[in-house]
Amino acid sequence: MDVRAEAAKVLKERKRQAVIGWRVWRRLQKAMKAAGGFDRERDVIVVAVPEDPDGEALALLHMEHFAKTYGGRVFFCSSNPLASKLLPVFFKDAVCLAASAEEIEALECLAQLVKFCGRLRFASVSHPFGRIGERMIGVKGITEDEVFAIGACSLWKYERPVLPGYSGENSDIRDYLKKAKRILKEKTDEAA
Repeated sequence: MDVRAEAAKVLKERKRQAVIGWRVWRRLQKAMKAAGGFDRERDVIVVAVPEDPDGEALALLHMEHFAKTYGGRVFFCSSNPLASKLLPVFFKDAVCLAASAEEIEALECLAQLVKFCGRLRFASVSHPFGRIGERMIGVKGITEDEVFAIGACSLWKYERPVLPGYSGENSDIRDYLKKAKRILKEKTDEAA
């Protein structure tokens, strides 16, 4: 297969994914409307990328920071079935939006082709495809958490996140908090 035919095939698949991504976006808009609406000037949508579970944990740790930075509500979109239970532990005022891993991938594809929402943030230093934030890690002492917060999520004034306390009985949440604690230590101390 020649280069042109291969490029045409890839472009056709990307366009197909983007159309699916648009349908996902419309469904998420309806869910946000049902939750009280989305203010394009103040609210932010944080999408947890299934291929980057550490990014999801960092996003949850920065939930309050998102609300302070953007001045509005935080909508958190995740394919993690535990997300709706985790979110109130990290930040009570955020709204959880569920999507499958395939839907999030299609939404990423749409975001790569068209800038349709300036308040959409993907919780990853390497996704959507083409992000090169991971190259900055370790340069002049920069940690992955700083690259994530400032670069990927546009949280311009960096604040080191604090792990929330949890005294509940849910073992899945306790296990996730242990994982988040490990990730927080790794991602904030690795450049030191």
